[in-house]
Amino acid sequence: MAQPEGGHTGEVRPSATTRPAGGYLPPGTGDGAGGWIALDWPNLSPDFPEPVPLTPPPPPPDAPADVGERVRRAEVTRGIVVPLCALAGALLVCAGTVLAARQTSPQPGHPPALALLLIFGGLAVAFPVPALATLLVIGPTWRQRQQHYALLRWRAERRAWRDRERARYLAALTPAERDRFLHRLAAAGFPPTAEGDAPRPGTA
Repeated sequence: MAQPEGGHTGEVRPSATTRPAGGYLPPGTGDGAGGWIALDWPNLSPDFPEPVPLTPPPPPPDAPADVGERVRRAEVTRGIVVPLCALAGALLVCAGTVLAARQTSPQPGHPPALALLLIFGGLAVAFPVPALATLLVIGPTWRQRQQHYALLRWRAERRAWRDRERARYLAALTPAERDRFLHRLAAAGFPPTAEGDAPRPGTA
């Protein structure tokens, strides 16, 4: 039977880098990047075997990577705008009250229209205006908050997964390899159980 052009028979050969169920790949058989990146460790191949996570990492949420910064900026802006609106509204109400008290209308008990305008305008500036501004302009919106909470939850879950897979990798090394590995990590500034946020979606 004639072989296809180029000598390829269509047979799927097993890969030399077929990964085991967990632990690590022997030195020189992995791609030297994927396992290290997944565990947020520097690439130490070929001196050390490449990590092979036993379970896949938690999938990242459908959220922008900078949603946390957006929520933070919105909350800072809201913290400035709302007190300013409340202060401006209080000043308008006070001005209207003083003007009504000094009215010269021949009918007592009927403050001038300007005083009423100041009072009701102050109430509007102090309450509905900041509420609408937060809801429609400043934010954060309800969707942004949901995305932010989902991102925080994913980071916590991924950090737990990463620490679990790191512990499994270290346990698979011999004591001498483990000591040498931890020394290399410390020299590179990567403690084996470093605290901190997991990478943003799309970076791992």
